[in-house]
Amino acid sequence: FPVAVLSDGGWHRIAVSVSSGQLALYVDCSMVESVDWAYKDGLGISTDGLVMVGGIIEGFETPFE
Repeated sequence: FPVAVLSDGGWHRIAVSVSSGQLALYVDCSMVESVDWAYKDGLGISTDGLVMVGGIIEGFETPFE
């Protein structure tokens, strides 16, 4: 999807939807990309960890700016 949509200096809503057969990416409440997906050994999506999108983890004590 066009990255320029996100680099305009404004705030955006980003969501990922995962179902048993499809993974979809939403930007500002509109689906911009989807792919068929089937679970395979080692390719599951965990909900008990940290998810990073476009960032670097420097430490949890670093405040968001």
